[in-house]
Amino acid sequence: RTNLVAVGGSVVGSEAGRGRRISGGERKRLAIGCELVAEAGSGCLFLDEPTSGLDSFQALRVMETLQGLAATGLTVVLSLHQPSGALLSQCDQLLLLASGGRTVFQGPPGTVGEYFSEVQARVSLPRRSGSLVSDIEWALEVSSVDQTSAAAVVASEKVVQGLSESWTEANAVPHTPPSAAVGTGVATLPRGAWQWIRAWRCLAWRAWKQAAASPVLLVMRLVANLVTACIFGAIFFQLPNTTVSIPGRKGLANVLCNFASMTSMVKTLGVFRSEAVIVERERSQGLIPIAAYYSSKVLAELPLALLSVGLLGGLTFALTHPTEATEASCVPGIPKGGVFLAVLVLQWQVGTALGLFLGAALPTVDAALEIGKMVTMV
Repeated sequence: RTNLVAVGGSVVGSEAGRGRRISGGERKRLAIGCELVAEAGSGCLFLDEPTSGLDSFQALRVMETLQGLAATGLTVVLSLHQPSGALLSQCDQLLLLASGGRTVFQGPPGTVGEYFSEVQARVSLPRRSGSLVSDIEWALEVSSVDQTSAAAVVASEKVVQGLSESWTEANAVPHTPPSAAVGTGVATLPRGAWQWIRAWRCLAWRAWKQAAASPVLLVMRLVANLVTACIFGAIFFQLPNTTVSIPGRKGLANVLCNFASMTSMVKTLGVFRSEAVIVERERSQGLIPIAAYYSSKVLAELPLALLSVGLLGGLTFALTHPTEATEASCVPGIPKGGVFLAVLVLQWQVGTALGLFLGAALPTVDAALEIGKMVTMV
């Protein structure tokens, strides 16, 4: 509906504008699409200057998109700043406001010329310039205050005031006291569980694409885990099953749990703070439930957590666990290595959840890191 199929797989970028791979007109249409999702069921779409900052071609594409949406039965209300006649001609109803919010015309764009020709008999309007190709452009010109000189300001202000008074006199509506109304007459569509599930699926897919967006970074993290496992394995190599090795086992468990949770927390903080503004904007527009965002973010990290922790914990366990050890597992039916990896995966996920919580609760990454380190160590 917004003609964005061709750029459906493009990365839009962060709130700072880095990494954008779509044009300005496509960004405007993307914003319109977001509003369509947020206002699903209301039947109305309100837009503030959707063509500002665009060239004439892109602005026309945006207006064509809105005109197509209106043709489907959607009510589109928008404001346009210094529009061209081509843009205004695509509107069904036009409300023309002069400086100070004074109304000078309201009605179909095709009747602009007829109305201003009638008003010209009562208000001394400037002569129409030969460069103006439409009645709408002429109406825009005479409804604007000319700032080129003090005399021009006075003359144009007089014209605008006359246009405003003429419209007010011609469309005066007698005041009627408000009557008691039964109900509001506004029907809203309930947001069911299927909408929550659909939002969760979209968020989970987006979180997964973000997590796996950089294969080089993923390989670097795996290499870092491999090197860390080799270091831990060399320090705690083949710990014997004796009481003397208990402090060593406790120390290994401590550093591994801290490493897993700290690594995931720092990684999550870096990603979350870069998208916090976008998430807040989407949440305020009603696009995403906050619980769906957090749960999808944590679960999207699970495959990468299994891969990273599997490499880190598996190699560390193989290097530090004696091959001749035969003691039973602390959890019946689950091998000791499985319990060991499960604890590390949980630590990784806890670090991810902690990073999301601190990133949302604290204003800066530095503050979140300081609190996060303290919580992790405790």
